[in-house]
Amino acid sequence: MPHLEVFYTSPDQIDTNTGVLKISDQEAHHIINVLRHKPGDKIVVVNGCGQAYWVTLTVLSKGIVTGTIEKEEQSWGESSVPIGVIIPPLKGQRMDTVIEKGTELGATWFMIPHTHNTVATATPNKLDRWKRIALAAMKQCGRSVWPAIRIFPNFNSALIACLELDVFEFKDTVAQHSTDTRSRADVFYADMDSTNSFRNWFTDSDNHRDSGRTFCIAVGPEGGFSEEEVQEFARVGAKAFTLGPRRLRSDTAIITVLALIAFMRKQL
Repeated sequence: MPHLEVFYTSPDQIDTNTGVLKISDQEAHHIINVLRHKPGDKIVVVNGCGQAYWVTLTVLSKGIVTGTIEKEEQSWGESSVPIGVIIPPLKGQRMDTVIEKGTELGATWFMIPHTHNTVATATPNKLDRWKRIALAAMKQCGRSVWPAIRIFPNFNSALIACLELDVFEFKDTVAQHSTDTRSRADVFYADMDSTNSFRNWFTDSDNHRDSGRTFCIAVGPEGGFSEEEVQEFARVGAKAFTLGPRRLRSDTAIITVLALIAFMRKQL
């Protein structure tokens, strides 16, 4: 079966009752003017909330594309275990790398707090760019969830959101409360002084592998988490881990952890 390009459209542009789907703005421009698609061509369209649609194009007009839904798939390209990431803003372009590679490796949420040792800043303009990067990465790697990215003013507010990850649901790529009452997420945080490897934490318990509970992985800035932040992790029952004797940069550490999770869940 030939590879099909993946495009995004918002959920309100999809009518599953009539089987008609519309694509507009930059996505439509790319379909019409860059790829030169014609009526009858087939593509995959995702709504960013976990649904993918196999679509046959019917009408291509200026600024809008219409297609017929041939097939729908839930949770296309997604892991059975949602993964949240807590990481403060990083200097230079390294945050862009975290968002892109983290999305490719299955992250579902990115929570970006200002921690005690944070040097870089997270701005609305950066947030917009990170969202665009996550959207492009979602389409490129073949996922159907557009990871939610949110800036938090401090560490505690991000940790609270992390603990509540399993009672959130996606609507228009924004995490919102649902009525789900499952137990809270399993939280792990990077600590060079820990003697527990992340792999051991993950593999020692069948619950971590098979229960479907949400994971939340926290990695600090270059200076690490403060003593007060570590105490707060301990208070909520979070587990400290190390990735070995080498001091990894924050972006390297989170990408490594996400790759380990994917590997141990046999997704790599």
